[in-house]
Amino acid sequence: MQGKDKLRFIFSILLAVVLMGAAPAAAKTVTLRWAHYVPDHPIFVAADSHFAKRVEEITGGEVKVQIFYGETLGKVKEMLGLVKNGTVDMASFPTGYFTSAFPLWSAPNNLPFTMSDLDQAYRTAVDLPSKLEGVQEEIKKQNLRLLFHHVLSPYQVFSTKPLTKFEDWKGIKVRTWGAYMPDAFAAAGAVAVNVFPAEVYESLKRGVVDAAIWPLELGLIQKHYEVAPNVCLWNLGTFIGWGNWINLNSWNKLTPEQQKAFTDAAVESRKVELDSRAKMDIEAREKLIALKARIIEIDPAERQKWIDASPNFLDQWVSEMKDKGLGKDADELKAQWQKVIGQAK
Repeated sequence: MQGKDKLRFIFSILLAVVLMGAAPAAAKTVTLRWAHYVPDHPIFVAADSHFAKRVEEITGGEVKVQIFYGETLGKVKEMLGLVKNGTVDMASFPTGYFTSAFPLWSAPNNLPFTMSDLDQAYRTAVDLPSKLEGVQEEIKKQNLRLLFHHVLSPYQVFSTKPLTKFEDWKGIKVRTWGAYMPDAFAAAGAVAVNVFPAEVYESLKRGVVDAAIWPLELGLIQKHYEVAPNVCLWNLGTFIGWGNWINLNSWNKLTPEQQKAFTDAAVESRKVELDSRAKMDIEAREKLIALKARIIEIDPAERQKWIDASPNFLDQWVSEMKDKGLGKDADELKAQWQKVIGQAK
């Protein structure tokens, strides 16, 4: 090999080595663990499973989300702590179970007789966290970022005996949650019992409670009609359901492109949730009838008696927030919430 040819050969080898070194490294796959408290059933998980699938698709497999349904990684009352301290990357839970951590944002999960349909709940879930600094700050304080919320169909009553009149509630033991639903039942003369979701079936069966309140589809899948076959359509209102949350440290480790994938997947998943929820309510009623549950329509006048006997829960909540030094934030949330409810179709 001549001198010049030898130099060219050596140069080409060196250039190849340099170019190989400059080639981008393969993207590292990030796997996030998501602790969930609901069972793995389409009624519950359609939107969340869609979200996990779309994150992986949009990121080209760079980010995988592994969901552990049915309290596999911890009980629902442990979920906030697990995701806040980074034991898990993501978690699902309702803010109403943690009112001390979310004094503002627990209101739409807690206040009965405030929202009456799915559109109001959906608009509330999207609008308020994006516009209210007070809500944003309390979420950040828990070291979390909100991805998206579920919305829940109108809450109805599954009871061991028919409850058709306002007066029928006197002395009834009913499963509730949070700080305000017990007040609603107290106004009707009932006895509120706080029971976590996984314990409700056995509580009804053993007589710990006489009634439980659920959207029809949730009462159906949990088979509460077996032990409480009277489905009384009192419509205590719609609520924002569980939120899907990501630990802020886990979020900040994602690239901007990956974060956008999460945001885009959340928008899609909210639509999946809303489109499916109304259909589920109708289908659940049909299935409950087929299963010999007794569907009982409630006279609107009887329902109005209950509303009239109850406190104005939104005003009561604002007053309590003022006692905690959160009056300005509570007033802003009330005004924005009422505006959203008024705009809903």
